[in-house]
Amino acid sequence: MRAVIDGAIESAEQLKNTLLALGQTTYVANPQPVFTSTAGQHTRHILDLYRALINHQTRGVIDYDVRRRNHPVECHKHLGLEAVEELLGWLKNLDEARLGDRVQIKSEVMLSTQRACVLTSTLGRELCFVASHGIHHLAIIAAIARFFGDEL
Repeated sequence: MRAVIDGAIESAEQLKNTLLALGQTTYVANPQPVFTSTAGQHTRHILDLYRALINHQTRGVIDYDVRRRNHPVECHKHLGLEAVEELLGWLKNLDEARLGDRVQIKSEVMLSTQRACVLTSTLGRELCFVASHGIHHLAIIAAIARFFGDEL
């Protein structure tokens, strides 16, 4: 199970390195019509998913629908980097024994209407999901960077 944490750390480190290589102008540039979201918005989304894991103990549920749209992280790369550093601290201190903890997750499950379901999972399974989903968004950030001519 340690590999789950290590994989999430690798994913977060990749986000950090991507942000370090990305220019502030590209971070906030609107890549339409090719993409509909900025690199900063993708960064905020990745961080929101991890935040749902981090906050689940106080909220009682991992709520993937809590999104901080228009948060300053979307516009200021240095805030994204600070948040990634905080995330790395949490991941590096995460007790492997907690990965088997049962958790409740809440997520919207339909496109045509707002409909959320609450499901049972484990913290380890959800950490796997969030890290994997983050890699998907990192690929989009890399494509945005290439669109604007940034080298990653």
